[in-house]
Amino acid sequence: AGAPPAPDAAPRPSGGIELQEIARNKPWGERCLIKCDPSVSIKGTSRTGAKIADYEKEKGPGQYPYAAFVGDSLRASVLCDDAETFCKCWQALVGDPNNPNQKLRVTRLKNKLGKGQEPFNFHLNAEFQSSLLADPLMVEIQIWITPIMALNDVSHAQYEVSRAKSAEAI
Repeated sequence: AGAPPAPDAAPRPSGGIELQEIARNKPWGERCLIKCDPSVSIKGTSRTGAKIADYEKEKGPGQYPYAAFVGDSLRASVLCDDAETFCKCWQALVGDPNNPNQKLRVTRLKNKLGKGQEPFNFHLNAEFQSSLLADPLMVEIQIWITPIMALNDVSHAQYEVSRAKSAEAI
C-alpha cells in the first residue's frame, strides 16, 4: 500500500499526489510546527529503565549514575516546511553559545540528513536551563523537513512493533 501522502500533498486528477507550492511570504517561524505531545514526548519509565541498563553494560562499573547518559527523557520535534526554515530553525536553536543567559545549549548533533542516514533529520541533544530548576535538563530535539516526518511516522510505528517483546506490549 505504501506510505500515506505528505500533509501538504494535493490529489492529482490521475489519482496520484503532488506537492503543493509552499507560500514563502510567511516568516520562517510560521513555516514550522513544534510536535510535542506528553504521550510521546516524555520517555516512559520502562523504556528509560531499559536504556539505563544498556548504559550500565556499555559503560561498565564506576560510571554511575547511568541515568546521566540518557539524553532523551524529554523530547520534541520541529517540522519545517522548507529548507530555509530548517536552516533558520537550527540557527535559532544553537543561538549564541557565548551568551551566558542562553536557556538552551546544544551539546550534541547527529546530522542524519547530511550522512544520508535514516531518518534523514537533525537529531540533537541540549541542556535546557529552566528558571525553576537548579540544574539543567537534558532534552532531545529533532528537526525535520515536514514531508520526511510524515514518512517517518509510518516507519516508526513499524519499529515499535519490531521492538515489542510480545503482541500485548504493542
